Amino acid sequence: MMGVNYFSDEQVHELQCHPYVDKVSYKAITYSEDFKVHFMMEYASGKLPTQIFQEAGFDEETWMNIQNDYINKVKNGKLIKVDAAHYIHNIKYKQIAEESKEFLDGLSDY
Repeated sequence: MMGVNYFSDEQVHELQCHPYVDKVSYKAITYSEDFKVHFMMEYASGKLPTQIFQEAGFDEETWMNIQNDYINKVKNGKLIKVDAAHYIHNIKYKQIAEESKEFLDGLSDY
């Protein structure tokens, strides 16, 4: 996807100002080593990635905007937000199955 930007100018600027971000471009974020260690420790203790990012100062609205912007640039992409704990596949398996079937059924038109 040559020439495609995944982050807007505003998102890049906001991410550049974050203390846990070493570098950011229109296509990628490089997190600091401190954040990588912090993330792995929190994840090992059972926290969800979204929760870790939010607690580290990456607000949910910005994070969801980044995800939505990316999904909108992916052919047939779809982002589904599910309110669930860490083992989402054990907790929301019916919703995942239904959403997946609906999504895949929609692809048969292509």
